Amino acid sequence: MIARRMRFECPDIDSRDCTPLVHRISAHLREGRADRAKRLIPPEKLYPLGEDLARSIGAL
Repeated sequence: MIARRMRFECPDIDSRDCTPLVHRISAHLREGRADRAKRLIPPEKLYPLGEDLARSIGAL
């Protein structure tokens, strides 16, 4: 699940190829090492969302 999420989010983060990272995360998960997999995931970037837009997309 974590590795699957990375495949979709990584292109939005930057333009680098995340395939090797996803393979390492997946391997850790298969081995039951979720703690190691989580450490490989880059920190989530939060972006401000104006109140009008938040309301229009149902985020409030």
